[in-house]
Amino acid sequence: MTFADKLNEKQIYISTKTSCCPTATPSKLVYALTHSKQLASSSLRISLSHLTTKEELEIFTQTFDQIYKYLK
Repeated sequence: MTFADKLNEKQIYISTKTSCCPTATPSKLVYALTHSKQLASSSLRISLSHLTTKEELEIFTQTFDQIYKYLK
């Protein structure tokens, strides 16, 4: 099970790709910035807006930490 899958179970939806990036390829943007295929293949993308609340951010960070500790 991936990190993104565990977040999905908690109804937190993220992307493992840059927008409009083909599914089977590493993130072109992350690769362009880092020149690392490993980072480009393992990065996560979250999207925020002016509608994102402080409570939602706190829930996300707490859940992220819990899952990170669990999978580590």
